[in-house]
Amino acid sequence: MSPQRPAETIAAVDLGSNSFHMVVARLVDDLPMPVDRLRERVALAAGLDEKGRISKEAQQRAVECLERFGQRLRDHHSSEVRAVATNTLRRASKPEEFLARLEAALGHRIDVIDGSEEARLIYLGVANDLADDTDRRLVIDIGGGSTEFIVGERAEPLRLHSLPMGCIAYARRFFGAGRIDDASFAKAEAAARLELRPYKRQLRDMGWDDCIGSSGTNAAIERLLVGFGRAQDGFTLEDLKFLRAELVKRGSPQKLDTLTELGEDRRDVIAPGLAILIGAFESLRIKRMHISRSALREGVLHDLVGRLHHADVRDASVRNLMQQYRVDEGQAERVKRTAEFLFEAARKPWKLGVYEHQLVDWACSLHEIGLYISLRRHNQHSAYLAENSVMPGFSRSTQETLAFLLRAQRGKALPELWERQTAAKRHMAVLLRLAVRLSRGRSTRPLDLRGAEIDGMNVFLVFEPGWMERHPMTRADLEKEVKQLSGVGYRLSISEAP
Repeated sequence: MSPQRPAETIAAVDLGSNSFHMVVARLVDDLPMPVDRLRERVALAAGLDEKGRISKEAQQRAVECLERFGQRLRDHHSSEVRAVATNTLRRASKPEEFLARLEAALGHRIDVIDGSEEARLIYLGVANDLADDTDRRLVIDIGGGSTEFIVGERAEPLRLHSLPMGCIAYARRFFGAGRIDDASFAKAEAAARLELRPYKRQLRDMGWDDCIGSSGTNAAIERLLVGFGRAQDGFTLEDLKFLRAELVKRGSPQKLDTLTELGEDRRDVIAPGLAILIGAFESLRIKRMHISRSALREGVLHDLVGRLHHADVRDASVRNLMQQYRVDEGQAERVKRTAEFLFEAARKPWKLGVYEHQLVDWACSLHEIGLYISLRRHNQHSAYLAENSVMPGFSRSTQETLAFLLRAQRGKALPELWERQTAAKRHMAVLLRLAVRLSRGRSTRPLDLRGAEIDGMNVFLVFEPGWMERHPMTRADLEKEVKQLSGVGYRLSISEAP
């Protein structure tokens, strides 16, 4: 019998505010089957001060953890791994240098995702852990830095909210004196209810058939209740208040060591997590919660499966924006074809990969969305829309890169803007600028571009004989482009084949 081809493996890394998680899975019948898990408590949020600075100690813990994760992922292709960072890195000020260290340690790119994308991925993980029925669900995920509330049906999230209340933040704010008492609980629960006040009516009006809790805090609460002989079929507000009284009896995180169901690394965050959950139960009038063993990292795995099988939710986000802003799809395709030709010439010399190819493709699709607002400075309008629109599947950093490409597609190539970008981003911007210039005539005829060559910062374009005489507008545009690109370090040469 001939040996079977080894199953494809994928991996998800979740850089949470409290713990870092990694799960590696084999693809079996296009479904991820976990084969390895790693979890380490890093307490990144505990090292974040009010000015958004992360302490050197917390940074070092994070880097050392990802070095260990990185060894496990060393042989994985970049398309097989997705790493996401959540609330703490969202709140960090000027995290670029730290993020670069983390990526070097892991050996893979890390996406800092916004709250709505975090909520979407959490729901995707939970939905794939439950029966595929039509019941409406409320999913609550309590993390170290934020809590997500999602209402959805089957695999489709209908409403997403990410609120800035998490175990570590509430531990510092309400339980910082090392005491677990009624007064601390009362203040924390009131704060949670206050955070939910703007959203509680919207969520309650949607209704749900089942409430699902995900992630470690909710699971730890269930384990504690089961240890006390409760929560045989989910748990209620009465159960949560019972557990609150038990924690208050013990009085401090150090005295929770008698609760064998509670790991040592959760003793200082279980009380604030419980307070958040009680506040949510009271605000949303939740009757009972069941627990899912899947969460953000499992959602990332399922999202990766979609990307590998060309069902990337990011493509759907781009299509939605194109439709919303009435993009000329024919022109977008013409720009794409030209950019594809240029990209193939630039791929090796500029070391551009799959991610860069996707970005250029998306930028071509969206480069004219700003026309919906105004022709004047439409590149700036396009950039603003790409950066600030809700785009499921996109990380904040990817939307920021898209915004740079769209802003840089035309007009003056401003050195102060370009110098802040990586080499790859500048290269992509050059390709988009040239594709837009060459497609300005919106002609349906094939482009008379015979060849393109890249040598360092030199870009050579060779056209068919007689092209310059037949295309005076495009020739003038490219001559302007020679000057613009020279200001940001590129040398553009145009010529005709003999």
